[in-house]
Amino acid sequence: MANAPPPTLMPACGDHNAPQFDSSKPHELRRYFTDLEYLLGCAAVTDDTEMKKHATRFLSVEDQEIWEGLPSFKDASKSFADFKAAIVKLYSGNDEDRHFELNDLDALVGQYSRVGILSLDDLKTFYRQFLCITTYLIKKKWLSEAEQSCSFLRAMQPSSLAADICLHLKVNHPKAHPADPLPVADLYEAAEYALAGSGSSLALDISTAPAIISVPASTAVEIKPDPGIMALLGTMTKLIEVLATQNSSGGQSTGNGGALQRNRPDGCSYCSSLNHFINDCEQVLADIRDSFVRRNTDNQVILPSGAFVPKGISSKDL
Repeated sequence: MANAPPPTLMPACGDHNAPQFDSSKPHELRRYFTDLEYLLGCAAVTDDTEMKKHATRFLSVEDQEIWEGLPSFKDASKSFADFKAAIVKLYSGNDEDRHFELNDLDALVGQYSRVGILSLDDLKTFYRQFLCITTYLIKKKWLSEAEQSCSFLRAMQPSSLAADICLHLKVNHPKAHPADPLPVADLYEAAEYALAGSGSSLALDISTAPAIISVPASTAVEIKPDPGIMALLGTMTKLIEVLATQNSSGGQSTGNGGALQRNRPDGCSYCSSLNHFINDCEQVLADIRDSFVRRNTDNQVILPSGAFVPKGISSKDL
């Protein structure tokens, strides 16, 4: 008969093999005790007092002080099981008889019915939590399988997803009575099919797609235009036409012979022509090419030296 392997040592605090517990995640307490008891068994630690000491030395300083302050820790007559039971009562979500309740299911379904299930990732995340809660409630006989299926369908939002699921179920379960809820596994398969390939696009379609409302011909209502609004639209149309006409003329008029002239009484300030402004003067361009004048950074006509034409010189133009 082979000899039993020698017991191993308990890991040190902070060792990568040491069990870990974060009091901000109280639902992980049972996992902590499972890991702790496995290591205690490997190390052949059976004394209740030693087991309680090992249970507290892997904790943070604050949690260690709380656990070691319990009467069941200090009292040598209390077993490790008594101490564990006292610890479990300190943290929510660890009562075996009340691990989940119906309000946990209502909260989960309510959350997803509000935000919607918009992708396969959303569906799988919801389904994992849904199964965990409802399986426990069914085991406790607090929930029936029919109620489980109804709860699943309540979470299938938006309405377009629910419609796709119903269509898929009608096609694949044609003999099922509408009043009889199908097993939740069949409902999940239908939801998975409805969301296949959607990725995150369903959210975009819902938020940006226009609402289409079909009105039966028998209930169609004739919408008559308001006279006041029609008169206002006519006035605005005429105003736009006037502005467009003014903009196309550009403040220009046609003189004798069809020559285009500016409405400027003093003409071009460079050559006195009435047909253009100084910015469009061809004589300025010719004089610039001949280096008689040039333009500064403000587009003003100046002498080649950079000086302005002296004001003292009397002339009708530059």
